Amino acid sequence: MITNCEKRMIGTQGGFGYRSQIEEHDISLMESMILANWSCANSKPVRKQKMKY
Repeated sequence: MITNCEKRMIGTQGGFGYRSQIEEHDISLMESMILANWSCANSKPVRKQKMKY
């Protein structure tokens, strides 16, 4: 569970739309987890190349 962060408008201050509620806390770990999840969900499966002669 993620705590001490709040949703903000996407596109403001970079990232995926979250900011820390407490100035000293860093949420970069959460941002990297969201980016990895997004990347896996949007990746295409590797297709074997077919060659015909």
